[in-house]
Amino acid sequence: MTRTINALAAATLIAAMATSLVGQAWAQVDLAKLGFRWDLKQSNGWTGILVRRDIQGAISNQFDAVWFHPVHGDFRSNIRIHLAVNNNVIIARTDLSGPQAGKTCTYEGKLNVASGVASGTESCEFAPGVRPWSAKIWRCPGR
Repeated sequence: MTRTINALAAATLIAAMATSLVGQAWAQVDLAKLGFRWDLKQSNGWTGILVRRDIQGAISNQFDAVWFHPVHGDFRSNIRIHLAVNNNVIIARTDLSGPQAGKTCTYEGKLNVASGVASGTESCEFAPGVRPWSAKIWRCPGR
């Protein structure tokens, strides 16, 4: 029951945020590469849905995320995605809820714009080592 309610809350958040982006012109070419939603999977079983924020009518590099795990439940985080030369990405995550609230993780990787995917490794201040991740990037049609 809780899982269904959490999934419904996430779906409502995603729909509301995505609706605010449809029909807007992308503010910058590089930011357009980031799309409006990332479905991110980590090797440790966590799945994140990252939805771009609409900051004062402009497209930003800030995303809101909801993370799910089949055993450990879910939590929310703030995300900032930086796009560097050669489509390298650095993702800064700060957890807002859950047992690691206030702590950070860093994702590094490569964005393949043509295929709409990104992948790399992530590390967190609360967990030793690095883990692989991959993401599907959703972009508005025609962009």
